[in-house]
Amino acid sequence: MPECRNKVIIGAGLSGLVAAYWCKEQDPSQSVCLYEKQPETLSWMRRARLGPTCLGQVWDQPWREEDFPRGLPWIRAALDKWAGTSLRDWFQSHSLPVQTTGTGTLFVEKPNAFAESLQQVVKETGVKIKTGYSLESISRQPDGTFRIWSRDGQADVCQGLLIATGGERNHGMALARELGATENPCLPAYLRLRLASSRLADSLGVIEREVRVRCPRTGTAVTGMAQLSARGLEGPAISDLSSRFCEDWKQRGYRIKLELDWIPSQSPSSIRSELDSRCLTGRRKGIGETALFGLSERQWHGFLQLARIDPETPWLRLKGRQLQTLVQRLKSHSLSFSGMGLPSHERVWAGGILAEEIDWGTGASRSADRVYYAGEIMDALGRPGGAHLNLMFASAYLAGSGMALSS
Repeated sequence: MPECRNKVIIGAGLSGLVAAYWCKEQDPSQSVCLYEKQPETLSWMRRARLGPTCLGQVWDQPWREEDFPRGLPWIRAALDKWAGTSLRDWFQSHSLPVQTTGTGTLFVEKPNAFAESLQQVVKETGVKIKTGYSLESISRQPDGTFRIWSRDGQADVCQGLLIATGGERNHGMALARELGATENPCLPAYLRLRLASSRLADSLGVIEREVRVRCPRTGTAVTGMAQLSARGLEGPAISDLSSRFCEDWKQRGYRIKLELDWIPSQSPSSIRSELDSRCLTGRRKGIGETALFGLSERQWHGFLQLARIDPETPWLRLKGRQLQTLVQRLKSHSLSFSGMGLPSHERVWAGGILAEEIDWGTGASRSADRVYYAGEIMDALGRPGGAHLNLMFASAYLAGSGMALSS
C-alpha cells in the first residue's frame, strides 16, 4: 500500500523549502514531505556560481502598485500579511549565513553553505526531503486524497498538495493544468539584452556602474546598476525595465532601443563645464591622458572614439561640437538590441497560473480543493530591489501555513 502523508510539497527551491518549513511549523503533528527532481535542494543556487550571490533587498517600506507589474489586485492579501522585514528577521532567527549591507541588500557569501543551512533548518522541523525524485503523475482519489506516482513506480498518498516548481516551463506546470489550473505562457522577466552591434563592447570592454536607462517608446526611465560586456547589457536597471515590458519586448523579437545615461549623477551642463575647464587647464595634454567621470582608461578612450575624438588630441584643440558630441555619448547614448538571454545573477519568470485562480490569503487554488501554490509558478511579479523576493516569500509562508491549517 502507498504510504499516506498528510501534506506533500513539489519543488525544493527557495519557495518550496520555506513553504515546507511553515507547513510543519504550523502543525507539527502532521507528516510533511518535500519532493525534488534534482539531486539536491536549491540546485539553481548551488550550480549558478561559487562567489557571493545577491538574494534581493529588504522590503522595509509600504508596497506600491508600480512595484508589482503582474498579479494585482489579487496579490494584495499576500503583501498585507507579510512585512518585508519579516524575511530578514526570519533569516537571522535561524542563524542562516545571510549578510545585509547598509543599503538593505541581502547576499550570501557562499551559496552552497546557505543552501545546506536552509535545508538543515527545514529538516529540523521534521520535514522529510526526497531528492532525485522524478514525479510521473498525480491523480485525485474518490476520498479527495491525491495519489502521487514516481517514474520508477513508487506511490504515495497525501491529503494536501502544494506545487512550488518555479516559473520556468516544467513538469509542475503540467501537473497544475491537470488539476484544473489555467496559465499564462511563461517567459523570462529579468533579461540580458544582446547588443545588435559588438562595437561598443569592443571599445569599452566590461563596464559596470550605476546608469540611468530610458525606454524611448514609453518614456519610462530607471536608475540602477548595469553591466555591459560582449554578452550584452544586464543588471538590476535592465531587469527593472524588462520586468515591466517583457511581453512587449518579446513580441518585438527583443529588437528594441534604449538610451543610457552613463553619468546620472551629473547634468549635461555640469559635464560640459568640466570639459570646458579641462580645455583651459589641460592645454597641451592629450585628452586621453587622464580618464574622467569615474571611467577606466579603456572606457574613457572608448567614449572618445565613439565621439570621433583622437585620445592624443590636446585639450586646447578640441572644438565645441566635439565636446558636445562627447557629452551626448555620455548622457544620452542610444543602444540597439537584437535578442535576449538570461542574466548572470537573479533569474525571474513572468507568467504561470492566473493570479485570480488563487486565494492569496492562503495560497489555495480556487479551482481544485486541497491544492496550493507558492513562488514563481504563479503569474505574479515584483520589480528588482526586494519587491519580487518579498512576494515569493510571502506566497510560500501563506501557502505553507494555509495547507497546514486546512482540514
